[in-house]
Amino acid sequence: MQPGVDLSFYASFLLGTKDYPLSDIPMQEIVNNAARGAYKAKPAKVLPFEQIPEAHRLVESNGAAGKIVIVV
Repeated sequence: MQPGVDLSFYASFLLGTKDYPLSDIPMQEIVNNAARGAYKAKPAKVLPFEQIPEAHRLVESNGAAGKIVIVV
């Protein structure tokens, strides 16, 4: 990775397992905090489903500058 680039990873495949039960995750608190602006949760791009190729292009070229949301 280039200097100054941050990478975060969330192992979502562990959710709901005996080691990481869903009941241990304060989902509503997370949603409430995002809704009140406590997190930087705004996506960099919101694209319609028809523009999935564009979304892939942005990700692969490191041009996304944040999270991309696809509206289905």
